[in-house]
This record gives sequence, C-alpha cells and structure tokens, in this order.
Amino acid sequence: KLLLFAHHIRVMDQLQATAGEALGDAEACVRLDGTSDGPAKNALIDRFRSERRVLVALVSTTACGAGVNGFQTVADQAFFCELPQDQGWKGQGEGRLPRS
Repeated sequence: KLLLFAHHIRVMDQLQATAGEALGDAEACVRLDGTSDGPAKNALIDRFRSERRVLVALVSTTACGAGVNGFQTVADQAFFCELPQDQGWKGQGEGRLPRS
C-alpha cells in the first residue's frame, strides 16, 4: 500500500484521477484532505487499512500530517509529491509513515 502526500488541491485532483486510472478502479484510492472532517477521515483511514482493494491513500500534508494515525502499520511505501513551504508539515507527514 502506498501513501501519496501532496499539498495543492489541483495536484491532489490530478493524482487521484491518475491513481484511479492506473489501478483501473477509482475506489482503489482514498483521499484525505481539508474537506474530510474527523469521522470521515477515520472512515477513510479504516478503508485504507482494512480493504484489500484500497491500495493508495492520497493525503494532504497540512490536513492530515498531524494527529492522524493508522497508516504506520499498513503502508509499504510513501512518496511526497510536493512539499509544503513549512518544513514542519513535512516532519508531521513523516510521522505518519511506517515504523520498524
């Protein structure tokens, strides 16, 4: 499973469309951004963790970098598609990554 971190809405829109197209299933990618409230975020994280068909979590670095857990035990890889200007947000995103 893959975590994709991005910052801008247009970049996230394109990544979501590309991931769905590449995987042949729009539902194989969940998106967590500023429009997702707490319960919605938790439901999306649960889908990423438990559903085999959900292979990608597209994560807004600023909306889900801090205080969001659940990715560490299931994500095999992560990629920062773009970095926010505040490097503190990058550090928060890195905190969501798998730990060994």
